[in-house]
Amino acid sequence: MAATTDNLEKNHTNRMISWTVATVITLLLLYVLSLGPMIVVCKKFPIAREPVGIFYRPVIWLANHTPLGIVADPYFNFWARLANQI
Repeated sequence: MAATTDNLEKNHTNRMISWTVATVITLLLLYVLSLGPMIVVCKKFPIAREPVGIFYRPVIWLANHTPLGIVADPYFNFWARLANQI
């Protein structure tokens, strides 16, 4: 009986760890991807540039100083072009 309870507790703990890791990764991905639409907002409402720049400073730094820029630059440029068309 105790072995079954231990297995259930391990399974529950493993599931919780998996969900926590998946949630953190998803939130970080959404944070990075949300900068694209915020580029449009900043183009339309220049007053928003300073707080947005502060909030996204880690993403901007990573894009400028790591290989993330290889993927990030085309993505951000897409949103900048879109902002110019709106």
